[in-house]
Amino acid sequence: MLHIYCLGKEKIEKCNFNLKELDLTQSAYWLHLNQPTEEDFDFLSKNFNFEPSTIEECRNSEHYPKMEDYEDYLFFVNYFPLQKPVEKDFFQTSELNIFLGNNYLITVQKEENDFLHPLLNKAGKSKSFLKGGIIFVFLEIMDSIAHEYIGWAESLDRDIENLEDLILKTNEKIGNREIYWLG
Repeated sequence: MLHIYCLGKEKIEKCNFNLKELDLTQSAYWLHLNQPTEEDFDFLSKNFNFEPSTIEECRNSEHYPKMEDYEDYLFFVNYFPLQKPVEKDFFQTSELNIFLGNNYLITVQKEENDFLHPLLNKAGKSKSFLKGGIIFVFLEIMDSIAHEYIGWAESLDRDIENLEDLILKTNEKIGNREIYWLG
């Protein structure tokens, strides 16, 4: 699913036109592709001067986090922790690919999740959100990723303290399973 957000002077708005009508040279915009189709990838390939390997990396998951500097844009592979794990106490991440150019930000998520929804809600309500331009939106996304990891780390810290208390106060033996689920 494709979402197009145009950066206005005072807020970010969802644009009511299709991708083919987007003026790639004059507008500041954020394209968010959630569960992109081959047609979406073809559009990126045909309309941007992206290195083919970066498009291929968006198609295929399981890359290490990284940043690559190209002549006209930066390409990032990031991961953020999912709030609702698939299995109890299992840490799981989802990949977010980012293309950052002078007047655009393109985010690509293969899995459906609501990671960016709070940011989009904030952007739609805040008049000061876009004072910094497209780079500010990028930094907000990176800040959101950092906060997700902080929440996970705090939760892990609490689990470790509870396990320590169990061992030290009750002298109870624990199995490898309890230790395994911490990491």
